[in-house]
Amino acid sequence: MSEFETTKATGIRPHLLVLGLSSSNIPLLRVVRDNYEISLIGSDRSPQAAGRDYVDIFLNISHQDADGIARCLYQRGIHACEILLGTTTDAAFETLVFLGEAFSSKGFPPLSTIRRCRDKLLLDRWLAQNGFNYLLSGSISSEIPERYPIVVKGINTKNGPVHRLQTAEQLAAFKTKNSSELGKWMAQREVRGIEYRIDLFPGGSFLILRHEGAETYRNLLAKDLCTESALALECANAFHRKSELEGQIVKYDVIVEGEETYLIDVGFDHPLRFEAICKAIGASYWKAYLSFGLDNRNLFSDIIEGIQDSYYIKGSACTTRVGDLP
Repeated sequence: MSEFETTKATGIRPHLLVLGLSSSNIPLLRVVRDNYEISLIGSDRSPQAAGRDYVDIFLNISHQDADGIARCLYQRGIHACEILLGTTTDAAFETLVFLGEAFSSKGFPPLSTIRRCRDKLLLDRWLAQNGFNYLLSGSISSEIPERYPIVVKGINTKNGPVHRLQTAEQLAAFKTKNSSELGKWMAQREVRGIEYRIDLFPGGSFLILRHEGAETYRNLLAKDLCTESALALECANAFHRKSELEGQIVKYDVIVEGEETYLIDVGFDHPLRFEAICKAIGASYWKAYLSFGLDNRNLFSDIIEGIQDSYYIKGSACTTRVGDLP
């Protein structure tokens, strides 16, 4: 029996720490309140955080300040709690892992693994050293790919602008224009192919989406997987195992070019597109999330098995017909 389960058995209210109390976390907080006898602790840098009224203990601390959160918990005599990730950014996952070692009985991947996954330069070097295809990523202020075309994007920015450059002269012009912030940009060899988003869940369940353009993705059912999409799934699974990320919810972006696969991004933030499908079939992502985190029950496979139709997803909108999307 875990320390958390032991605490519940003694009749003492256990603690749950939520990192980030923005409006996107309110569905999580409501499900906790409606289904669990639990003491909610919330951490947010904003004293007017949208979810503040839902928690029993409010820590006016950024989710990035792991040491500060730990000190506050110890000062309150809290030495064990279940830690759940805030929904707005995968940066909170670093804090999750750091605090998990001190406060939670659950196992987490090494912090070095999480930092490597979030740093595109470190990730690309690791892929090269471990037998995966890689993109020759480098800072544009130093080493860059010798092969053109290339893509230039922010080193630590998600969903930021991507610049496709065809020649060394175009890169030189970009560097001149952005000379004051070269350290923020990186260059990668461009690969052209079909892009897939793959969400891997505990127990081997997965959701695979194919990029259909204009930020629209189509959900592929297991029976619909072709050779190409199967290659993308195999790439994500191989990385997942090699990085010891089983037991975590992880999002992967994979490009398939011919018969070659390229893992271009790893994310630990909230899987909005999966939640959109949950809503479409009348399931609750947050109930599954909390059941796994607090009750050791895995409902993700049940949700995925319940998806009988192919859905098109754009952002957090979902429909069975692509023409219906806003």
